[in-house]
Amino acid sequence: MDSIIPIFGTFILTTLKYTISLFGVFFIFGFILSELQEKTHKAYYDVFGWKGILFTAWIGTPIHELGHVFFAKIFRHHIDQISLFSPNYDTGGLGHVSHSFNPKSIYQRIGNFFIGAAPLFFGSAVLLILAIVFFPHSARSIPSLFGTPDFFTYITATISFIQQSHLNYWQWALFLYLSFCVVSHMAPSTQDRKNMWDGFFFLVALVALYAAAMLIARVDGTQFIHTLVTPILDITVPLWTYAFFVCTIHYLITLLFLRPIGAYKKRRL
Repeated sequence: MDSIIPIFGTFILTTLKYTISLFGVFFIFGFILSELQEKTHKAYYDVFGWKGILFTAWIGTPIHELGHVFFAKIFRHHIDQISLFSPNYDTGGLGHVSHSFNPKSIYQRIGNFFIGAAPLFFGSAVLLILAIVFFPHSARSIPSLFGTPDFFTYITATISFIQQSHLNYWQWALFLYLSFCVVSHMAPSTQDRKNMWDGFFFLVALVALYAAAMLIARVDGTQFIHTLVTPILDITVPLWTYAFFVCTIHYLITLLFLRPIGAYKKRRL
């Protein structure tokens, strides 16, 4: 019994290490973007009421929902209903995608995680497309960002990327507005996060099986995990960092211009 406890503890710690290596960055960015998104929405709500969110939602929500559709197709879910933009004051909903799956299929069950997280991936890709469309000359430097491990390098490169661009006022305004619309609705919603747990459970179960196999074989499986996850992070981290940058700028603008108005309105009530 005494020998089993250390082995079990090693198994738990190894599974935890592998899980963090695979999904830690995703959860960090997801949490930060969700917090920024919530605070930005609150600033709009305090000044304009519930309809204030529609200022960005009419573009951001369809992109959010299309992300669900895209990943639902990849994981072979059946799309039951799509509503890209249907604001509902009573429920607070802006749009939805209903999908069903075979509960006996592990692949489709795992898909629930990625379908719930889809707006974070899909929205980042749309941000990249906007940057390429508006900054075609500066966009040549984008490939050099992928594979760079330094967070601050991403921020510096983003600022340099923007400084190299020569746009008219209306082009800048349109680019910023479209970008703000996307980042304001790219974080998984509360319902999305609930749906993700089913798939995440199966992913962790697979990681646990891998950890057990490595312990039995007395092999360090960390290198394989790094080999698997590094190409993915090389692409997603620069995109998420850029999304974080845009989302932060949007939040600071609302903080500077909308928050004082909202505070004034509350004092008048």
